[in-house]
Amino acid sequence: MSFGAELLQLLFDRQRLIMAAVTPDPPVVHTVLASAMSGFMSRIPCHPMDTIKARLQSAHGSHYTGIAHCLRLTLAEEGFRGLYRGFGAVAVAGTPAACVYLTTYEVLKSKLVSKDSKNTAFLGHFWAGMGAEAASCLVFVPVDVIKERLQVQQSPPWAALRAEACSSGSRSGRSSAVPAYSGSWDAFRMISRSEGILGLYKGYYATLASFGPFSALYFVFYEQARAVLGAVSGRSDSASLPAGLTMAASAGAGAAAAVVTCPLDLAKLRLQTQRRLRAGEPLPDGHLRGLGDGLRLAWREGGIRALF
Repeated sequence: MSFGAELLQLLFDRQRLIMAAVTPDPPVVHTVLASAMSGFMSRIPCHPMDTIKARLQSAHGSHYTGIAHCLRLTLAEEGFRGLYRGFGAVAVAGTPAACVYLTTYEVLKSKLVSKDSKNTAFLGHFWAGMGAEAASCLVFVPVDVIKERLQVQQSPPWAALRAEACSSGSRSGRSSAVPAYSGSWDAFRMISRSEGILGLYKGYYATLASFGPFSALYFVFYEQARAVLGAVSGRSDSASLPAGLTMAASAGAGAAAAVVTCPLDLAKLRLQTQRRLRAGEPLPDGHLRGLGDGLRLAWREGGIRALF
């Protein structure tokens, strides 16, 4: 159900960032500056789609019937501001993460991809993408945890669960329900205090397992698509492709990579958005312990359709 939002967000957000990295051997300082600017600017129009994707993929995403339904409910109940929950965390730390990601890819590509060996170049792009993701996740995962929790906490199912926990806690005299985060900084403080530094890195390996293959597959598909389109259009140098063909290669690569990795991204989000409903209480017995649990639960909920 969330695949449409996932694909649109990848095509118009992540691909715009990545395209800055695939120009032929730019100076590192140019890559850093281009990464910072494109990373921030692309987030502004794409964050609402990312919020919708997060809500559709969450454990209670079945509350929505699709992208349009989620958009209408969010606007009706929270206004335009609801679509930009978690944007503060992304605006502050998302740009450094994008810089690390794209700069690492450029450096690794220059070391791993041999211009004299076209037959094995895809392996260099694959491992450069994986390495870039591993490095950027050191910055990106805490941002992702904060962003995703803010994005889903005000959706009707989660709000109802908090209200129920608060009500039952009042009747039983037990600890009160954990309040909603008021913003990115408040989420950072509360997660750090209640879950420690590991709470901010919840799902690090799940993120690598999700975004790592996406990044690696994207660059493989993208570079191959550029080479094919260059040959078809009669250009020996794929770097001279017109903007239209470059965008076509980017869109095709993003779509192909998203098809492969969307289920992993869904399980990763559910793992990162788990939180206690009451302070001092353990997570419920059915909480997810890893990607495998998330994939199995989604499959039981709705089969292959639930994974997308």
